[in-house]
Amino acid sequence: MPELYAFIGNFLTIVVASVVVLLLSRRLRWSPIVGFLLTGIVVGPSGLALVPSQEVEVFAEVGVVVLLFTVGLEFSLAQIRRTWRQFLLGGGLQVGLTLGLTAAVALAAGLAPRAAVFVGALAALSSTAIVLKAYADRRELLSPQGGLLTGILLFQDFCLAPLIVLTPVLAGAASASAGVVAARLGLAVVLVAAAFALAR
Repeated sequence: MPELYAFIGNFLTIVVASVVVLLLSRRLRWSPIVGFLLTGIVVGPSGLALVPSQEVEVFAEVGVVVLLFTVGLEFSLAQIRRTWRQFLLGGGLQVGLTLGLTAAVALAAGLAPRAAVFVGALAALSSTAIVLKAYADRRELLSPQGGLLTGILLFQDFCLAPLIVLTPVLAGAASASAGVVAARLGLAVVLVAAAFALAR
């Protein structure tokens, strides 16, 4: 029971802080996303330490799930199908160029090739929940720039599975032979296909 009371107390702390920050953000005309990020910094272990780091992580994951759910209500399958050009061209160019340029800078700074590729992959990804929420608040999801952005973000999300599977190789914990890389990429394709099948 003490753990339950502590959890409820931490939950109420985050809710009260979020409401206060949301009101201040509207008054100051800031994006609510910025306010919520500041709330996490203030109440978390790096700020006033009002909430333990483990529970901050749990609340953050739940918040992202809820945020993605609310953003998903704005879409239909037909709208997503119409973004296939933005998905392939815009997303491919954004991820490829960002990863390549960042990896080149990391190599020039003295990082090992695998570490440079990993840093480039991190720089190529964005927070789909935060960016789409910001565009939804501005009612620009159905605009031309919103369609382009949606395609790019979806492509980034599809890149997550291959990157997660390749992380042990980039970290040096697994062999980097062509066969191993091909097998891991094949596993990523299977995972994405399975996700589509389950979604259908």
